[in-house]
Amino acid sequence: DYCPSGLPLLQMVAGSGNQAVVPAALAYNRIRSLSAPASILGMVAQASALASLDTKTPALAVIVASTLNIIGDVLLCVYGGFGIRGAAFATAFANVASCAVLLVNLRRRLRNKLASFAKQRREEVIGVGTEASVLLVEEEIARLESVPFMSLPDKKSLREFIRLAGPVFF
Repeated sequence: DYCPSGLPLLQMVAGSGNQAVVPAALAYNRIRSLSAPASILGMVAQASALASLDTKTPALAVIVASTLNIIGDVLLCVYGGFGIRGAAFATAFANVASCAVLLVNLRRRLRNKLASFAKQRREEVIGVGTEASVLLVEEEIARLESVPFMSLPDKKSLREFIRLAGPVFF
């Protein structure tokens, strides 16, 4: 059954004696769900870094997220008076920033691998020596280098994502 807000799940988790916390939890979850795509993307980028034996970048991402979350909580909750919504926004922003750190690192690693691949291919083709094959490799490398760092999905892909992920996040 489709659950547009997560309310039944939160009511069940809170239990009959704690229903007073459900509205605040629902407000928090709705705001935090906005950063769910960044959470998933960040987990994938983190797994990629760890698989490449890079533990420094995920650690840096955690430090960035923790620092921004603490600062955001103080500014939005204590001084801004936003309460639980402020905490949710601070956490969501920290999560997006952490994802950005991981994605910048992933892009750098991919560019380095692409440069290494391109150099190897050039050397292989130059060893063979035909002008046409050198041009083909140059075109292939240019095509690979033109892939954008990030792009927005088309409407069809976005609708499919919302159809599948919507019940989980909302």
